[in-house]
Parts: sequence; structure tokens; C-alpha cells
Amino acid sequence: MNIADIKVLPGWGLQITADDDRVGRFDVSPYLAGDAFKQCLIGHAAMPHPFLVS
Repeated sequence: MNIADIKVLPGWGLQITADDDRVGRFDVSPYLAGDAFKQCLIGHAAMPHPFLVS
């Protein structure tokens, strides 16, 4: 499976479309407390998607 498309959804979600047209949703919010996102979130608490703003 290869990723064909990714869309940002409200509430820290991603909609991922595979190259075989399967679609799934992934909730990123449980991972925001981890070290990987710590620098991205500093000073952006009020923004819905601080590093994915379109």
C-alpha cells in the first residue's frame, strides 16, 4: 500500500487515501503530548493546527 493523498481534518485528524482508494482517518491528538510535537506546539495553543495551517 502506498499513500496517495492526505487531508487535514478538524480536531487534529488526518484523512489518508491509499493508492487502491481505501480511505482511513487517523486521530493525531493522542500523540500531541509526546516530545515529537513539543516544539511545534509552543506558543500555538490557541491554533487548531499550528504546523498544518492552510
